[in-house]
Amino acid sequence: IGLVLLSGDISQHADKDEFSRAEKFLVDLIIELPEINRDREKVVIVPGNHDVCWVHSNSAYIKEPSPSKHLAETHMQESIYRLSLDYWPPKIFRRIIEGTEKDLYNNRLKQFALFYEKFYGHKQRFPLDDPEGQYSIFDSFTQQLGVVVVGFSSCAMNDHLWRRGWIHPNSISAAAEELDRRGWSREKYLRVAVWHHNIYGNPDKMDFMDSKLTRLMADLGFTIGFHGHIHEMSKQKPAIVRRELLVIGAGSMSAAPNERPEGVPLQYNIVGISLKQRKGWVHIRGRSNMYEAWHAHYQYGPNRNDCWVPIEIQDRCETRGLIFAKSDSPEFRSYVKNLMKSAKSIVMIGTGLNVLFEDPFTMEIMDRASDGSCRLEIYLADPSSPMIEMRLIEEEMGDPKPPIGESGLLRRLNMLLNIWKDRKYPETISIKVFTHYPTFALIIVDNEYFIYPYGYATLGNFSPVLSFSKEVRADQYFIDFLDKQCNLIKAHAIDARMTFEFGRQPIRRRRTFDIKNLQPFALYFIPPITSDLYLFGTKILGYDVRNGDLQKSAWSKQVGIAQEFGFHLTLCDSLYFFNEAEVKSIQEEIKFILKNFLTFNISGFLLEAGFPDKNSISIRVEDQSGSLEALHHEIVHRVYRRAAASNYELGLASLKRDKDIDRARLMMERYHAPYIFHRFTPHFTLLTNVSPEEQPQVLKEFEKMFSQKVQEQTIRVERLAFMTRLAENDRWVIKEEIQLYR
Repeated sequence: IGLVLLSGDISQHADKDEFSRAEKFLVDLIIELPEINRDREKVVIVPGNHDVCWVHSNSAYIKEPSPSKHLAETHMQESIYRLSLDYWPPKIFRRIIEGTEKDLYNNRLKQFALFYEKFYGHKQRFPLDDPEGQYSIFDSFTQQLGVVVVGFSSCAMNDHLWRRGWIHPNSISAAAEELDRRGWSREKYLRVAVWHHNIYGNPDKMDFMDSKLTRLMADLGFTIGFHGHIHEMSKQKPAIVRRELLVIGAGSMSAAPNERPEGVPLQYNIVGISLKQRKGWVHIRGRSNMYEAWHAHYQYGPNRNDCWVPIEIQDRCETRGLIFAKSDSPEFRSYVKNLMKSAKSIVMIGTGLNVLFEDPFTMEIMDRASDGSCRLEIYLADPSSPMIEMRLIEEEMGDPKPPIGESGLLRRLNMLLNIWKDRKYPETISIKVFTHYPTFALIIVDNEYFIYPYGYATLGNFSPVLSFSKEVRADQYFIDFLDKQCNLIKAHAIDARMTFEFGRQPIRRRRTFDIKNLQPFALYFIPPITSDLYLFGTKILGYDVRNGDLQKSAWSKQVGIAQEFGFHLTLCDSLYFFNEAEVKSIQEEIKFILKNFLTFNISGFLLEAGFPDKNSISIRVEDQSGSLEALHHEIVHRVYRRAAASNYELGLASLKRDKDIDRARLMMERYHAPYIFHRFTPHFTLLTNVSPEEQPQVLKEFEKMFSQKVQEQTIRVERLAFMTRLAENDRWVIKEEIQLYR
């Protein structure tokens, strides 16, 4: 015999004398098994629900005076509130977690812990006060047998008011991590888990364990699980995941007839496994009463003449499925955090990414990346982006409400940036923000991919998580899709250092930029190159924006900054964005807007001095169709707030058109530009540096020249120009012209 597995219920009532008798029985048993007697770790013991003392758990609860207030909390696994239906009306009890009585609850397993540690000569320990640490690794025989066993407590929260089985997910992750540290890799050694509770049950009997925990075990490399509790042999494969987990249940060696399923005798299993062939069997031994000899027990059903149940170890499963019920579940967080602790590459994309903001985990991952142990890329939502605001507003419509919102996202970004800064910005860490409307979160840890959707008016915390792997051939289509999505997001994302200052508001709102790091954009109407109006304006400005040529101007000293832009009518002010990808997105949005506009005429050309400011001369225009006004409002609404800055904020244009400075500043705070909405006055600028004293004479010259050279009374607006500038001191040039519908 290689190993003896005792899957719980060592006692009946968690009594000290019962454990003493159990210890004597085990000592007598292993004396007959010399291989095991020399190494007690070959006996694997875990607690069962009968090893939980109800006297202690009962004294650890007090009746809650306001039952309705905490009713919802009684359904939560780790809650301190429990509902009892033994009373009418039902009562709610609160577990004592403070003062001198706080250890009463933990002591419900004290007698088991004393028995456990005594049996193993204190080489194994059962921590009463730490549910996450209630597991033991048995590996003294691993090199010899090729098997490593982990015993888990499925009684982590089990008591007289909460009959359910539960293994703390962090203990599963911690055990797997420790196996890796000890060198017992999942590829070379068979990982076996032992616990007490069954994983399926009837709705009217809730004393079983959530099968999602076995999914976590499977994904962490466990291949076989053994449990007790149901007093009958069973064989199940509960989860279709990256690795299959074969779960085998055992009968009871001492349960009374009324405590066993009808017709099921006393039982125990003998399991044989060939690691080389990845196959084995379960031989069921049984007897009807304590006076009968143990014998082969024949199953009912198709295999009733066979007491040898075949089993097969299948490490990988080509079909896939949901592996986590929600992204904020302890199971998912524990699993993915465990992967990250040994990963070489981590990519995280999401609005908030709750899994990342758990101390000390965040510091551990940042430290691993800082010392070069892994490459860490983080892409979080930019809360100042209108698209992200749309998502945050939408989440407010759901139930429950968002726990962090915009301010929480800002705090998280600032925290990450501070950690990055403290580590001198190592190249192995990248923190960026995205501005698009998010539809999913994606976490890539080496070859493992995890994605969960952002549903309508629903927090991502409650989304189920899909898992895919590069190592699974059937996943390749999804992997290819996710890789393309990841690359698109990376291409459009912005270095968080450009958009945020440490401990302050976003730079988008603070207007402190280096223009060399920004991408310029504007939207103009530029008359056709053959039109009289264009030739007139270009002659004065001295810059042919359509050909990119400088010309001699008789008014060169008075043109001022107008020459940099060429002859044009502005629909969208000179704005600056963080990268070319953002500009491309803006261009596509404007193209979409323009699909709803037909070509239109502008007319009523009027030369005016002291307009739009006291040192300028311009040509006012009229648009009877209202298209200019509508286009401008659409663009302010859709485009302006997505910019990083404007000419006004960068000191390239001044607030001198009117005396309403407070309004101008408010518009800049909200939209980056002051003269918008009802202050939008369509015009072509000719001069920007002509003194009020000179203006009457210059205006007279222009009016004479205009009447002689410009015969057009109207101009058809058929195309609009996307503008850019190649360097800080360069003139603006046409990047692309877009045709309006005729």
